[in-house]
Amino acid sequence: MRVLKKVLALIILAHLALILFTNRALFFSTFDEAYWKDKYEHSQWKLPLSARTLGDDGLYLYEGFRLIRGGDPTLLNAEVPPLGKYLIGLSILIFGNGYWYGFLINTLSLITLLFLSNILLKNLLGALLVTTLIATDPLITSQFPLSMLDSLQLLFLLLTFLFLLKRRFILSG
Repeated sequence: MRVLKKVLALIILAHLALILFTNRALFFSTFDEAYWKDKYEHSQWKLPLSARTLGDDGLYLYEGFRLIRGGDPTLLNAEVPPLGKYLIGLSILIFGNGYWYGFLINTLSLITLLFLSNILLKNLLGALLVTTLIATDPLITSQFPLSMLDSLQLLFLLLTFLFLLKRRFILSG
């Protein structure tokens, strides 16, 4: 059993290292303000009939950068709460790009899932197995290098369940 726990933990760590390695061009690039401004200004967000589209991850990268520089959150995609965009902007300030946001938030989600499943299953081996299965799921793996707000929502949902189970009702919201 101890060997299996170590193997599962090693699989999770190796998977995270593989994500970092395969996306090293993104994680170690610097945020280019001029590029993202041009991409945003010529996208469907500014020109409705534009052929140059900008996905949500690019939009949140640029908006996070603008918000952290003092932009008005009501003018920048106001239908989405700004906390995640502020965290993406903070990631740009600290690491030089916003892609670390996705890696850190998803890693925190996996750690929270490990604690949550350990409480529910009362078995570390089962919790490690659940976390390994979720961590290696292609949908979760594809979210690591993206600056999407869905990852932050998942983290807060898992934290809410964790605090509810630990009877910390004030922290659970």
